[in-house]
Amino acid sequence: KARSPFAPNVPPMADAGIPDFDHLGGLGLLAPAGTPRPIIDKLSAAIAKAVAMPDTVSRFATIGLEPAASSTPERMNELVRADKLKFARIVKISGATPE
Repeated sequence: KARSPFAPNVPPMADAGIPDFDHLGGLGLLAPAGTPRPIIDKLSAAIAKAVAMPDTVSRFATIGLEPAASSTPERMNELVRADKLKFARIVKISGATPE
């Protein structure tokens, strides 16, 4: 919705005619279905710790990323589902096809 401090010359999507578009982008770690919850929790805690480290923040900034961990595995699941719906809509509007 706003200009990125990493790309200040790139206008927000609203300026391109898509006022309701909001996307932060991101990277995520997904585990196979059925992974035991204690393992999911351990991975989640380790990722949150890693992305908060100053060295990680600094390295990500060099490529224009601002690291942030999802608050919970459930929140990450919500983000993935929301992105799927959002981009399905964009693809439909664009008229793009798999061919």
